Amino acid sequence: MGLAMEHGGPYSRAGSSPRGCWYYLRYFFLFVSLIQFLIILGLVLFMVYGNVHVGTESNLQATERRADGLYGQVIYMNNQRYMAAIILSEKQCQEHFKETNKSCEALTLMLNQKAKTLEMELAKEKAICTKDKDGLALGKRVVEEQLAECSKAQDQQRQQRQLAENQLQRVQTLCLPLDKEKLEAELYRLWRDSIIPRSLDNLGYGIFHPIGSEVASIRRTCDQMPALMSTKVEELARSLRAGIDRVARENSDLQRQKLEVEQALRASQEAKEKVEKEAQAREAKLQAECARQTQLALEEKATLRKERDNLAKELEEKKREAEHLKMQLAVSNSALDTCIKAKSQPIPLPRPVVPVPNPPPIDPAGLEEFKRRILESQRPSAGSSIASSSG
Repeated sequence: MGLAMEHGGPYSRAGSSPRGCWYYLRYFFLFVSLIQFLIILGLVLFMVYGNVHVGTESNLQATERRADGLYGQVIYMNNQRYMAAIILSEKQCQEHFKETNKSCEALTLMLNQKAKTLEMELAKEKAICTKDKDGLALGKRVVEEQLAECSKAQDQQRQQRQLAENQLQRVQTLCLPLDKEKLEAELYRLWRDSIIPRSLDNLGYGIFHPIGSEVASIRRTCDQMPALMSTKVEELARSLRAGIDRVARENSDLQRQKLEVEQALRASQEAKEKVEKEAQAREAKLQAECARQTQLALEEKATLRKERDNLAKELEEKKREAEHLKMQLAVSNSALDTCIKAKSQPIPLPRPVVPVPNPPPIDPAGLEEFKRRILESQRPSAGSSIASSSG
C-alpha cells in the first residue's frame, strides 16, 4: 500500500541502502547559500534605510507629539462628557424640583380641601347631635308629664279603693248572715210573751159567737206574723246580700281596674326608665361619637399640618440643594472653561486625524472625583473672593 520509491532516493526508507557523503554535502551547501542570501539582504536594507537612529528619534518625537495631542483630545472629550453629565444632572434636578413643587402644591391643595371637608362634616355631626339632644329632652319632658298624670290617677284610684273598702266593711258589719229558724223562733217567743196573745186568750167568746170567728182569724194571723216577719227579713237579707254582691263585684272591678292602672303605671315607669336609659345611652354614644369625630378631625388636622410642614421643609431642602447645585455648576463651568483654555493651546505640529473611538461609559466614581477636584481647586479662589467682598 505504500508509495513506490527509487532505490537510493532521498525519501527511501532507512535500511534500504546506505547513504553516501554527497547526501550530507547537499544539505550543507543549502544552508550556506541561505545564510549568504540573508547577509546580502541585510546589506541591501542597510544601504536603502541608512541613518536608522535619526529617523527613529524623529518618529518617536512625532509619536510623542501625536500622543500629547490625542491625550489633550481625550481630556477634552472626558471634560465634555463630565460637563454634559453635570448639565444633564442639573436638568434632572430642575425637573425633579418642578415635579416636587407641583406635587407639593397639589398635595397642599388636597389637604386643605380635605380639612375643609372634615370641618363641614364635624359641623353637620354637631348639628345632628344638638337636634337629637333637643328631641331627647322633649321626649323626657313628655314622659315626665305622663308620669305625673299616672301618679295623680294612682292617687285617685287609691282614694276610691279606700272609700269602697270602708263602705264594704260597714255593710258587712251591718248585714250579718241571718238564721231564719232561730229568727222565727225568737219572733214567735216574743209573740207568745207579748200582751196580745194573752189578751186574745182572755176573751171568752165561743166559737159560735160572731166575734169568736174574727178573734180566731186574728189569732191565726198573729200566729203567722213571725213567719211573715222572718220571710220579710229573709227578703231584706237577700236584697242586702245582692247589694253586697253588687258592691263586691264593683269592688272587684275597681280592684281589677286598680291592678290595670298599677300595671299601666309600672309599664309607663319602666317605659320611662327605658326611654331615659336609651336617651342617656344615646346621648353618651352621641357625645362619645362627637368626641371621637372631633379627636379624629384634630388628629387628622395635626397630621395634615405635620405633613405640610414636612413638605415645606423638604421643599426648602430641595431649594437649598438646587442653589448648591447651581453654585457647584457655576464653579464647575468656570473651572472647566479654565481647564479647556489651558488644554486647548495651539500645537505647532499638525495632528493627524484619527478616528475617535467610542467613549467608554461614564464612571460615577470618576465623575464624583472630577467634581471634588474642581471644587477643591476653586475653594481657595472662592475663599479669597469672599474675604475681599467682606472686606
